[in-house]
Amino acid sequence: MSAVAFTAMCVGLDRTACAHLHCPAPHLFSCSAQNSPGLLTCACGRARARGAHTRTVPLDLSPPPFRRSAALSNTAEITSTNIRSGAAFDNIRASWNQALKLGDFSSKLRCDYDYKDNKDFLKEVSLTGDLMEASSNDELRVSYDVTHNFPQRKTNVKLTANTGGNTIRAELDDRQLKQVSAQRDLDLGDQKVNTDVSWMVKAQTARVKLMSNLGGGNKDRVKAQIDYDTRDNSASYEVGYQHQLNDGRDVSATFNPGDKNLDVEFVDNKFESGATWTAKASVPLENAGGNLLDNAKVTLKRSWSW
Repeated sequence: MSAVAFTAMCVGLDRTACAHLHCPAPHLFSCSAQNSPGLLTCACGRARARGAHTRTVPLDLSPPPFRRSAALSNTAEITSTNIRSGAAFDNIRASWNQALKLGDFSSKLRCDYDYKDNKDFLKEVSLTGDLMEASSNDELRVSYDVTHNFPQRKTNVKLTANTGGNTIRAELDDRQLKQVSAQRDLDLGDQKVNTDVSWMVKAQTARVKLMSNLGGGNKDRVKAQIDYDTRDNSASYEVGYQHQLNDGRDVSATFNPGDKNLDVEFVDNKFESGATWTAKASVPLENAGGNLLDNAKVTLKRSWSW
């Protein structure tokens, strides 16, 4: 093993391969060789805003044609039934992730377990990666996500193309086109609004999702979703608000007028080290009568990774 120097630009947290010839390291950068020994310099912008930083990356300069890369983090979560009527176990989900490398292509294998959907075996297995890699935001990048659902015996394929801040997606279910969508950030006055427009083929429904931060910061966020069914010219919508109470603690509310239901969720990453606790209250607003809280359903979820 030897250390080789690279100067790199991070183009997305789901990139796992270096594009430089003979570079098998499963890191997140597209890189070019430099003469200064032992440094990898990156400036993140597209996937997550971070300051410039450096790190040393040891590289094996003789990669085999196929090898299993280091394991990625795995996750699990346990949910409860309504704690207002006596808390009990409701469901457990788990996800195992493994990075794979085949020649110059890197992929991620994910296995999902869901006790409710398929308690005796896996629920889904998926493979994700890039068909076309990009070294900058202006270049075209094409990604794939192939998922097989064992209980339903269906295979879902998602193709995503990114370039210049624009995202185009197509989704197929058992070789039938299910949905197409386009996404980008729009500047409306002083606000930057993330806009996602999609067409659901089978349902003949158009969907628009809007999301924006308030006040120029990251503590408050609003979102809205509008569905328009072309078969009967009906429309439905959903609105939401999220607020960061402090570092690691967030509260959000989502209201669906069609269902006449209000969901309030509190997420705490500080209560227990290494775990995330989520409390969710679903409050029916139709024919509630008396105190709304009397009809609320409250559930708990504990999730962690290893």
